[in-house]
Amino acid sequence: MPAYTEIIIGELTQTEEQYETFVQASSKPHVLDDSIVNRAIKAYEEQLTFIPLHEKQLNWWLSEDLTDAQRYQVKDLKNKLPVLQEKTEQLLALLTELRKGTLDRILEMDDEELGRKVLSGEIKRPF
Repeated sequence: MPAYTEIIIGELTQTEEQYETFVQASSKPHVLDDSIVNRAIKAYEEQLTFIPLHEKQLNWWLSEDLTDAQRYQVKDLKNKLPVLQEKTEQLLALLTELRKGTLDRILEMDDEELGRKVLSGEIKRPF
């Protein structure tokens, strides 16, 4: 159970930290490229698939004969799963939005389109 606690708490902490990191990049998504964003999307989509498995494991433990401390720990982890899911979904939404302005999207534009978007403020100047 301690290893499982470390996994869930670690995923939650890492997801919150990554969200903050990518929020900082949201004003300048051109500093990111598709490979960074796509890797993160893949990792957090995979993380979402494990949440139901975590819940199943925690429910199984709750059906077992546990000490009061163990039962408290399992219930606490079970309460953290919806938070983990919500934070992961928020991060995925942010990454999807950031993907629209990555360096790769900038490089795909011709000079005229890029110039229009910079002058209109749709794309912020990197300096």
